[in-house]
Amino acid sequence: MTKSDTIAKSTLGAFMFIILMLALNTWAQSNVQPGVTSKSFTGWVLSKPEWSPGDEANYEKYVAYVGEGVAKGLCNTVTNCFRNPKVNPYASSDPGGLKLYSDCADFPYFVRGYYAWRFQLPFGFITEVAAIQSPEGSRDIRYSPYGNVVTKRYDVIPKKVGNSVKYPDALEILNRIIQGKITSANFRVSYSGMDDDGMYSDFYPARVNREGIRPGTVIYDPNGHVVTVYKVTKDG
Repeated sequence: MTKSDTIAKSTLGAFMFIILMLALNTWAQSNVQPGVTSKSFTGWVLSKPEWSPGDEANYEKYVAYVGEGVAKGLCNTVTNCFRNPKVNPYASSDPGGLKLYSDCADFPYFVRGYYAWRFQLPFGFITEVAAIQSPEGSRDIRYSPYGNVVTKRYDVIPKKVGNSVKYPDALEILNRIIQGKITSANFRVSYSGMDDDGMYSDFYPARVNREGIRPGTVIYDPNGHVVTVYKVTKDG
């Protein structure tokens, strides 16, 4: 094994960390009501500039609630889970044009974006990355040997047009932008030094303990697989 092989393997190993997208174990539908309840209005309204600790805690409960529905066999795809009011408590007021689809890489963005839209919370994400140069090169950015750097982000920001406000279209974001721009390459980004120019990573490493791993935590495998945690059992 050459020195460069050793470096590459060590670098790939460094990416095999558990990363947290933020997210308790139960969800009472009556406790938290979304700001968006209309089937006809699909604008993304922002009611505050940042998520509060309470917002994060409620998001964790929501992820856990959806996950429990899957575990009980109430649904088995993103579409039929999110259309089922017993799994997704907001399903009955979703607009008809919402596709409710994602693959494993899209899902952490989709579920957090869906929740953020419903509760009029800020949301942003990576839309483009570039591979860190390596002697081996890389044909597929999802498997770049030394990882990626962020080159472009998308932020949900309403704009003032004349005397009115134009809100980003939630359906456009959830149906098209997330589906078209997100790949597992987004998870292959080093968090180190990424805050310097605003092109920061969407994730950060989490300690492997009960405080660090919570509903909403994302596990990334450098082979390209992504899993969202909904529950940590008593035996770990």
